[in-house]
Amino acid sequence: RRRHTRYIGDWSSDVCSSDLFANFRETVSESLRVARLTLETGNAINDGGKGFVKRQDTERILDGLLKEAEFSGDSVKMFRAQFLKMFHDFTNFPLLELPSTFLTTSDEFFKTFVARMEFNSRTMMDAVTEGGDNVDEVFKLLVQKRSAAAFDSVTGMIKDENLLKVAKETTYQQDLIRGDGYLGAMATASDFMNKMPVMRLFFPFLKTGHNIMVYAGSHMPGVNRLLAEYHTTMKGKDEYAKAVMRGRERFGTLFLASAGFMAATGMMTGNGPSDPRQRKEWLKNNQPRSIRIGGKWVSYDRIEPANMFYSAVADVVYAVDRKSTRLNSSHRCISYAVFCLKK
Repeated sequence: RRRHTRYIGDWSSDVCSSDLFANFRETVSESLRVARLTLETGNAINDGGKGFVKRQDTERILDGLLKEAEFSGDSVKMFRAQFLKMFHDFTNFPLLELPSTFLTTSDEFFKTFVARMEFNSRTMMDAVTEGGDNVDEVFKLLVQKRSAAAFDSVTGMIKDENLLKVAKETTYQQDLIRGDGYLGAMATASDFMNKMPVMRLFFPFLKTGHNIMVYAGSHMPGVNRLLAEYHTTMKGKDEYAKAVMRGRERFGTLFLASAGFMAATGMMTGNGPSDPRQRKEWLKNNQPRSIRIGGKWVSYDRIEPANMFYSAVADVVYAVDRKSTRLNSSHRCISYAVFCLKK
């Protein structure tokens, strides 16, 4: 976030980016403590989970069903309630719960870590503004004064809404936007999934997947203007959030420009030709979705979100170079770029 705001000429953010690791030891210590508590209890401390249903809520409902069946004396009801209880006990066997427990624990660690880094950075910004020649002393005083309002001293829970929002963005757990038309389409789909539990088997992390795509799309010039999240942010009053959005757009422009240059000079490849014969020949000297560094091809698939932009631009450059797309056919170029992004 600080990196993005630097690209809009925010001097104070630039200063704070160099002091981002202030109070770093305590940040790591608190993050580990929150992770340990999460691992012990199996429940997320902060809001914004991946969608796992809390065991306590399920057990409370099952106990109610068992008591109702026992009170009614209906053997069929009792069989159904006991079957659900047996299935619940099986799915909550400690060994089977390990993946979700570890995922929740890692999420809590990174949410706490990022929130405290953001807290330190914002506090340092105020210390730089107010401290004069005593920045370090002012920073320590501000941390002591503001910590209680930002974090719970016992559990480490993030109490400040702005810090929690930043933490959710890091783990792609932002709340889905609600509204009319396309603005609330994903929230409506999520509500439908929650009302039909069986659908969660096919779409377990709907919110997370959507937020990942929004994050990537917010870096794509032009595409970002079509996102509901972009319009909601730019119409809001949070100037810092607006600066982040503008910074992402400029980062995306930089990605596209660098990708075009490298693809045109043979330093970057996209997905390559689809024709089997051409692809076989192409693979002799190239590696798909890679950058040439020191005479060797290195895959850029793990460079998020730049990988999608790089592959799309490289594929368009390749198509134009092979004359499979005419230079004066802008419509086909744009269509091909969209196709590459979808791939």
